[in-house]
Amino acid sequence: MNLFRRKPEPEPGPATAPALSELEIAEAAVRVADARIGAADKEFRELVERYQIRVDRNGRIASAVLPDYTKRDEIENLVRANLHARDKALAEFHRALSIWSGLKPEGGNHATSC
Repeated sequence: MNLFRRKPEPEPGPATAPALSELEIAEAAVRVADARIGAADKEFRELVERYQIRVDRNGRIASAVLPDYTKRDEIENLVRANLHARDKALAEFHRALSIWSGLKPEGGNHATSC
């Protein structure tokens, strides 16, 4: 019997990532949606600065400095697509935020817990 003999070390198994909780997943969804809103806002600001655009509340161009009037429809379509993407990202953000606040340990939605 050899007292100095080492026991064979167990073979390393596949590396497993720590499991994410539902709260962490929901928080990540909130951050992704917030980043999408930020990207849409940045793109819109670039459009506004490039063409000096003013938009009414319905997404129509109220005024703009355009290089050619024939490009008005093209630019208006860009503005509407951008506003649509922002609205979609905002809805996604609110949905993710609602899920996240419902999972928080302190019990949730401040709007309904008055």
